[in-house]
Formats: sequence, structure tokens, C-alpha cells
Amino acid sequence: MTMCNAWRRDGDILLLTDTAMLRQSGRVASFANKVATFPHFNSAVAVRGNAAHLPSLLNFLTKQDFQTYSEFENGLATCLKRLPLFRWSAFDLVVAHVPKKGGARLWGLSNRPVFGVPAWQLAPLPCIFNEGEGDDFNEDATNLPSLYDEDDGSCVKWLAATQRNVLKPFGWQRKPVVATIGGSVVATTVNATGIYQREVGRWPDDRVGKPLDPAADFVPAKNRKSKPPREPSSIMNGISFG
Repeated sequence: MTMCNAWRRDGDILLLTDTAMLRQSGRVASFANKVATFPHFNSAVAVRGNAAHLPSLLNFLTKQDFQTYSEFENGLATCLKRLPLFRWSAFDLVVAHVPKKGGARLWGLSNRPVFGVPAWQLAPLPCIFNEGEGDDFNEDATNLPSLYDEDDGSCVKWLAATQRNVLKPFGWQRKPVVATIGGSVVATTVNATGIYQREVGRWPDDRVGKPLDPAADFVPAKNRKSKPPREPSSIMNGISFG
């Protein structure tokens, strides 16, 4: 499971994801960014799925030679289906795209029927959605505080505490029941001028080799002031935290 929240706002899209990669035992294997970026056509992809296979999925995505957003949208599912691993290991993608001209697009792709559409079919996502307590993404704007404010850490802290406390069966045998969200919370903003990623908070007590404590304190980042997007050459992609 991955912390995955998105807001489609006026002129941009914001993704919030965590960085914890878990072993089948439910213990932390590593901490890594779960968002792949495509700066040349202003798109970012948040991933969730089997923790053992997420690094392979992220690596695969970043190595694809998509030249345009149209190639990416039309060819992504076909590329993924060619690899046996991604045909049977469950995964979900949340794609944020903001062209230089035109409206923002937020959509999902999965190898299982998880977004209300058949597997491998692109699914438009609502303006505000967050991962619920079940296995699917769900639109639940009433369950969120006001629309996420980049200069106020209260919403991030609320989301972090709420979603961290959802315990889930984990591993091939669907046990043990563990917390699955941890490490850091990374905010990815996509707008018409570029992509910007930053850490907006973390669970400082999370450690590699240890299970995640649902009651651990979450500490928002001190400097949360909104900043303009960086140039594509300085965008983080796959950087480990912790």
C-alpha cells in the first residue's frame, strides 16, 4: 500500500505519496520516492503495488522512451503488458499531466479492475481523491479538511495520521497485519511550467529492518512556503529519503 492522494486544482495537480518500501514480513526494506517524472511533457506518475516490485516498476517507467504525452498515454499499458511481472503482480498508477496549454488531466491505470473500469483501461479520476480503507481508491472529499494548502501543514499531518493508522494484512499469505505507510511524505506539484517535488514531513522514528509503528509521531517540514517549480534538470526522481 502507498499513501496516494491527489488534488486537481486551478492550473496544477498535487500528489502526496509516502516513501516506505516493505518486505513481505511487513518490515521496512528501504525508503524511496514513489513518483516517476517525465519533465519533457509535464507528467508525473505515482505508483503503488507489491513493495518487492515497485523499484522495478519505477525503473521501467523512467527508462521508457516516450517523446510526447500522446505516445505515453497511448502506449503505457501496451509496454507494461509485455512484461510477465506486471501482468500478475498487482499495481496501480496515478498519472498527473498538465500541458502548457489546456486543462490538467488526472487518470489512473491498473492491471486489475480497481478504478471502476476494466483492467488496463485508462480511468479519469475525480478532482479530489484519497486512498480509503479498502483496496480501491475512492473519492471522499468530505473526509478531507479543506483543499490542501501548501502553506499549512495541518492537512498533511491529518492525512498522515489517518492513513498510517489503517492497518492491512501484508505479504503473500496476507499477514501480518501492519502499518504500510511511512518514511516521508513527498509532495509533487505538476503545472504548466514544470514539476516540483519536496518533502513536506516525515516519521523520524521509522527505520530500515523495523516494522512501522502506527502511533509514531509525524513531523511536518518546517519550511512549507510555496515555491515556483524548479527547472527539469533539478527534479528529484527516485531519490531515497531517510
